[in-house]
Amino acid sequence: RYKNYTFTNHEIDKSNTQTYIEYEDDIKLDNRGQIDVAIPTIVKQKVPSILEAMVEATIMDDTQPVTSYKKVKLYPYKEMVGLKIDGNHFEKGQNLTGKAILIDPRNGELIDRELYAVIKKVEWHYSYSDGNSNWEQESKVVSNFKIKSNEIFHAKSSENGNYIIEVYDRFGGHSASSSFDIWWQDYTNISPKDDLQSIEIKFDDKLYKKDDTIKAIFKSPILEGQLLVTLEDDKIEGFRLIELEKGVAEVELPITFDTKRGFYIHATAYRASDRSSELIPFRAMGYKFVKSDRTAHKINVQIQAPKETKSKRALKLNINTDKKSEILVSVVDKGILQLVDQKAPKIFEFFNKQLNKQLSYYDLYDQLISYIAKGEMISFGAGDMPLEKKAKHLAPDLAKRIKPFMIWSGVINTKDNNTTISIDIPQFNGKASIVAIAVNSDSVGVASKDIIVKDDVIIKPSYPKYLLKGDKVKVPIRVFNTTKKTKDINLTKKVSSNLSFDFDSKLLTIAPNSSKVIQATLEAKEEGKGEINLIAHFDNEIVSNSIELAIYNPYAISTKTFKGITKKQEILKVPVKYQNAKGYISISDNLIGVLRNDLKYLVSYPYGCAEQTTSKILAMYYAQPFLRDDNLVGESKNFIRQGIKKLRNLQNYYGEFSYWEEEGEINPYASLYSAQTLLELYSNGVSIDQNIIDKSIKMLKSITIADNNYMGNYSEFHRVYAGYILAQNGKLSQSSANLLYEKGFYKKHFLSTLYMASILKMQGKIKEAEKVYATVPYSLSSYQQKTYSDYSGNFESNIRDMFLHFIIKTKYFNKDNKDLAVIQNSIDNIYSTQDRAIALKALSIYLGKPKNSELNATLDINGKISIHTKPFYTTIDKVTSKNIKITPKMGALSYNIELVKHIPKAIKNRLSTKQNLSIKREFLDEQGKRVNLKELKQGDTIYSKVTIENYGKINSVVVNERIPACLSIVNSRIKNETPNKKFQNININQEYKEIRDDRVLNFIDLAKTQKYNKQTKKYITKQTKGVIFTPLLVTTKGVCKIPAIIAESMYDSRIGDYAKGVNEIRVRDTQSIKTKQNDLESQAKALVKKLYYREMQSNNPQDFVELFHYPLATYYHKKNVTAKDIIKDKADYFKTWTKREYSNIKLNTIN
Repeated sequence: RYKNYTFTNHEIDKSNTQTYIEYEDDIKLDNRGQIDVAIPTIVKQKVPSILEAMVEATIMDDTQPVTSYKKVKLYPYKEMVGLKIDGNHFEKGQNLTGKAILIDPRNGELIDRELYAVIKKVEWHYSYSDGNSNWEQESKVVSNFKIKSNEIFHAKSSENGNYIIEVYDRFGGHSASSSFDIWWQDYTNISPKDDLQSIEIKFDDKLYKKDDTIKAIFKSPILEGQLLVTLEDDKIEGFRLIELEKGVAEVELPITFDTKRGFYIHATAYRASDRSSELIPFRAMGYKFVKSDRTAHKINVQIQAPKETKSKRALKLNINTDKKSEILVSVVDKGILQLVDQKAPKIFEFFNKQLNKQLSYYDLYDQLISYIAKGEMISFGAGDMPLEKKAKHLAPDLAKRIKPFMIWSGVINTKDNNTTISIDIPQFNGKASIVAIAVNSDSVGVASKDIIVKDDVIIKPSYPKYLLKGDKVKVPIRVFNTTKKTKDINLTKKVSSNLSFDFDSKLLTIAPNSSKVIQATLEAKEEGKGEINLIAHFDNEIVSNSIELAIYNPYAISTKTFKGITKKQEILKVPVKYQNAKGYISISDNLIGVLRNDLKYLVSYPYGCAEQTTSKILAMYYAQPFLRDDNLVGESKNFIRQGIKKLRNLQNYYGEFSYWEEEGEINPYASLYSAQTLLELYSNGVSIDQNIIDKSIKMLKSITIADNNYMGNYSEFHRVYAGYILAQNGKLSQSSANLLYEKGFYKKHFLSTLYMASILKMQGKIKEAEKVYATVPYSLSSYQQKTYSDYSGNFESNIRDMFLHFIIKTKYFNKDNKDLAVIQNSIDNIYSTQDRAIALKALSIYLGKPKNSELNATLDINGKISIHTKPFYTTIDKVTSKNIKITPKMGALSYNIELVKHIPKAIKNRLSTKQNLSIKREFLDEQGKRVNLKELKQGDTIYSKVTIENYGKINSVVVNERIPACLSIVNSRIKNETPNKKFQNININQEYKEIRDDRVLNFIDLAKTQKYNKQTKKYITKQTKGVIFTPLLVTTKGVCKIPAIIAESMYDSRIGDYAKGVNEIRVRDTQSIKTKQNDLESQAKALVKKLYYREMQSNNPQDFVELFHYPLATYYHKKNVTAKDIIKDKADYFKTWTKREYSNIKLNTIN
């Protein structure tokens, strides 16, 4: 009605806190399902205009919360000012013309009254300090005058600049404002920007087409110079070159081309460089999009459909268009659309979608003038979480509980711009959205319409989303009569054998437009797909409601792994508790196949320091000949190329490789390791920039002779290692080799001894080499006797060092088949990034190039013998045999067998100081107090609190939390809510989070925490603690199993833990909980009073013993507690009493 009027004072809006009203209250519906609520609307700020409030109401619909929203408008003023001015840009001396109205917002009627207008000039003051632009706004009144409401007014300003006009109703208190600017060929101050390189472009915001003219105003920080204005789409459509004076220009730009989907006005200003300025640049730019008038390409679409229909019927739809076109019709459940926040499509807006900018600058101006161009660095090796790793932690696909109502017609050609189609409506009751999209060669259109699907009788059971075997829950079945007549309804059922589903009332009499609820008991007897079909018979009609329910195992998964290399028959004994487990079997004819999963780990590893990147490309290079047909190495060349590119970016001036970023910290070993790998790949024909190779060799030579032409801090060990790399590539001089040997650097570390022996062998000094090699203090088998890890920054581990020894022994000294048996026993212990890469390299070097001979082996499992002549990967649903036999007919083979089964776990819910990773789970109420899982109340929100404690850095940890069927996960992402600050994660680096019906998967990285020890002068690793919160809603009454929560490293299942506090939870009726709770509270109050009195009267520990009769193991965290222990503990009572665990009951505050 009052188009183009503003009813808001934007100056007030800027200064206000944006939340004006906040209200929350608990409500209870009456017998009719209704309630009247009075919401106070008092505000403590001056309101700029009409307020739009969002009212949210959530009720428990039998077992599930149902939320509805409604927007309402609040009118804080009885009369409101509306302001409209004729444009936002005026030339100096031109009259400002406008109109101010005063209306009653309830009915829109005009009111005659005297109003007051104020015009303010806005000036911006700029300063630049420490790399930051600072702006301050100054507004000063230049004129004020009285005007009559509902009449046109005029005003004039003699100065150019930015202005605000505000019109006030002093009687009612409301005001409205609008901004405008006055310009002339004179300098006007610029507006706030992040930098001073931007040109402001202003023109009328409307739709433009060919033969129109744009009148644009340009405001530049460059006062005098040249202004180049171009019109651009996918090419330059027109341009103007203008002399810029005093920073302002007005240009008329004729549109002589087809505007298509819109175009840009691009402005570039230049100034002479013969004088400097600390603020004003030599070049400034501006870009602004011009919207195109494309209405000629719009198809008008109309849908003719009934307002209401019934389920399991054919729905007739008539679609009309004003142009011949093809049509696609969809009918979708409105609830699904709301869930994914899908609005009614506005497909025509595609034609006016803003195009990407087509112009880029390729000069060096920004670098020369020290302006920074921002961008993103693409992370090498990043990608999605590996599916096979995640799948292990997902529920099996047993049933489709909800069959979504989503129907598409397929593409239909219209006849005479009209078509009729028939849509079969499935079992469904609710509101659906019909959308018809029409397209032809140059036009598009869309229409939508809602339709209600409603049967005369509706059956609505409130099932849980899934069940665990052993669950026994209450299911309310609500039956609706939607007609105006009383209905006699007979309710029957059909239930699958793995479910028990019983209810008493079968014959129901339901009044018009009302419903009745009957209670059913549902019990899950066996795993699998459960099916329930409820049938209502009435008036010779039948309606039904069917569902599939997944019934899962209530226990957490456990894994038994067999992994190794063999030349003879292997008989693998299946542990009794893994009988009937699911089996994942991999057999290969090359030894590297046993490390296939380790290769997946490296490819998927989410980080990219120099050492990790090097390990990735090293493993991929040595693995690819042996896994030629494997998907893992399908893109190996590109993978290696990207890794080399990453290392190139890390190489510094001296040829060293920074650990994380260019010119960053140098880890001496990692830098040498990167150089060694690149030189190995280069010598084997991999394309690498010669400059990288030359710099690497120069760096290695400098380190070998210690000429200090490098940044890192290299030890004698590193000098020998550098010499070894040079010798491998024929670049170590005789004099440098003699230096390393004669100085005896190699005698201080066994790896140095191995490297020196290899250098001598490569230099042709066989006797000296054998003599040095004989001094190595370890045999291959001795590395397994004592484990150790990185203690000097050289990424040591007993496993890695064993494989390095294996490489040198195989390549330069005595290749022995017996060594296979030794390293086979260590493959299961591979953990670190470099362990995996060196193991792959070692086995590849030992095996040489793969032979063309076929695999020949037999597999005996579940009483079936199969012969395999090709690498073999399979999954067996149930392993029933007691033994698994693998027999190679010729040569060696590798195998990897995993048995996965749900196995009961003992009660355990504590953190450990003896494990690398441990977890504990608690459940809290909304006040942060622990809840009693045997006394949960339907409708309450509780929080799972999972505490994770780790020692040392552990990457890619999955926390798999399965949720009891009596609870539902509150998915704040769907509701677009901000989590309660009290329950936000603490010290958790979350890579990814996935919410399923029955579980929450948190993929996290655990950091390493160190503390400096002044006595040892070393950093000591200490525990790192993090907390994950998950909000849960108590939905279903009954007894539900609660699975253990699992945390484990995705790439080393040896590192993991579980937590299980109870076997089941219980959700009771509200009334029974209240009665029992009152009894507990009365007992607790008496106890606290007695304790309080005793505390005031006595300091003798003996006087307190009788009060502490709760489970002592819980109270003292100790199994065997004696009276002496209690008395001793009471000596510290007054220091520690606030930490005591008196009971798990919930208390009211006692004043």
